[in-house]
Parts: sequence; structure tokens; C-alpha cells
Amino acid sequence: MNRINAYIVVFFLALAPAAAHAQTALEDAIELSASQNASKVLSAAEVREIFEGATYYYLSNSFLGVDKVMTLDSKGRLIMARKNPANDNQKWAIVSDPNGWKRIYNKAQGKAKALDSDQTKPHLANKGNYSGQFWKLEKTGNGDWFRIYNSYLKQDKVLDTYNRTGNDLFFEQAARNTSGTYWRMDFAENEFEPPPGQYEYGSLRQLQSPTSR
Repeated sequence: MNRINAYIVVFFLALAPAAAHAQTALEDAIELSASQNASKVLSAAEVREIFEGATYYYLSNSFLGVDKVMTLDSKGRLIMARKNPANDNQKWAIVSDPNGWKRIYNKAQGKAKALDSDQTKPHLANKGNYSGQFWKLEKTGNGDWFRIYNSYLKQDKVLDTYNRTGNDLFFEQAARNTSGTYWRMDFAENEFEPPPGQYEYGSLRQLQSPTSR
């Protein structure tokens, strides 16, 4: 099986502005496959976790438009605020979990805390094996829009934003079909730095956009 030197992969991924472009970058990189023995071969799941955990997105909805994004404010509340590239509290990593769900992390808070929820609204909490921390980003079939729900509240309740100062987040009945329940993600930045070594192309090629699984 062909194997790719990790540093060659980094070079090509630097040319790809979002995780969705990883497939093309890796197909290009295969032409420059290194021949030396691998020092470590990672599984598809391990590679995906490294890549997804280093790729950050802005999350916005149809109600407020792309200029307002999900933000962790100074009081630890989740609100919608005007996009500011210098604010790491607005950047979110969406990482696949072995159970088939996603975990959502905030760049400023790191991977020790994950997006969670009670019965009415989302919040950040210490990472743990809690159903509120396992999320789905479900495509709607309407362009780039998707709906966000977690294992705790199930798909009948989805993320929305209040039409009031701060536009804080809450869970709405999916059946109401409000514009605030339609979300999109836009690339913010990538910090992909794989460990030294080589990785099987068969594993790397499985990388896809977080909303595609």
C-alpha cells in the first residue's frame, strides 16, 4: 500500500482552506509518496481526530446571517456575536467520536471542555461521557444548511437563537421550522500538525467534511 510522508501531507493541506478540501489535497500528495519505512501508521479514526481537532469553523444561522456567529462570551454564555477573526471564542472544532456522534470544542477553551446542554440551552462543560456532549449536524438538503441536535434531547429539539439582545442560544422544536434552526459552518483556521512518520493513504483518504457523516 502507498504511504505518504506526514510533512508532504502538511504542505498540501496548507493549500486547502477547509476540511472538505482534504480529499483533493491527499490525492495530489500521493504522487509525492515517500519510500522510506513508516515510523508509525495511524488508523483512519486517529488521523481523522487529529485533522478534525485542528480545523476550526464559524457557526452561523439563516436568521442572523453569516456576520453573526456562535460565541462564548465573557460570562460563559453561548450567544451570537459579530464575527471577529481575533476572537478564539468564536471558533469551533467538530470532531468525530467512535460512537458515531460529534463532539464540539471551542478553540479558546481547548479540548478539556466540550459543548453540552441542559433541557433548554447549550453550554460548555468539562468533557465527559454525557449524552448532551454528543451532537449531530444533520444536512437539510437545502444547500449548505444543517440542523444541530444532541443525543440528550434527540432530533425533535434543535439549536436556535432568540430574537433579542445577545441572540442567546436555546433549543427549539424542530417541527416549527424557524430560520434560526438552519445553520452553516464556514472555515476559520487550521492548525493541522501530524506527528512525524508516514500514514497509509487508505486511512487518510477517508477524511471528509464534518457534516458528511
